[in-house]
Amino acid sequence: MKKQYMFKDDSGAVTVDWVVLTAALVIIGGVVIGIIRGGLIDASSAIDKTLVASATDLRSSLSGGESASQSFADYMAAAGGDLSAAVDAINADAPDGYTYSGWNETSSGTPLYFGNTESTGSSMSLGGTTYESGELTSNDFTYVGTSGPA
Repeated sequence: MKKQYMFKDDSGAVTVDWVVLTAALVIIGGVVIGIIRGGLIDASSAIDKTLVASATDLRSSLSGGESASQSFADYMAAAGGDLSAAVDAINADAPDGYTYSGWNETSSGTPLYFGNTESTGSSMSLGGTTYESGELTSNDFTYVGTSGPA
């Protein structure tokens, strides 16, 4: 009699149904992820490229645009050799919150700007790129000063 009772007992049927349905949902979820994964990677790459380009454009506009890439020699030539006038022109092209430090990158002559406000803090700007204090070493720069002979 116990055998017949075992085959008629359906108290565990709900558990079996639940396990089968849950397994089916997990498998369907895996298939869906596999299908859309490639498209998501392509879309995220496109978004990344757009954001990097936008950030570069923004950084360029905040750093003074094209003038940020001028060398110290270019400023001196435009000022007719007058250091004071060249420094004034460099400071006029400085990114907001920065002032010319008197230091130029040795290889390119690009002016180095120091942050002079609470928002820029002790950061530095070189050719439109911002660096935190300690990221640049003085070995890469030449000091020319910010004023002529007294």
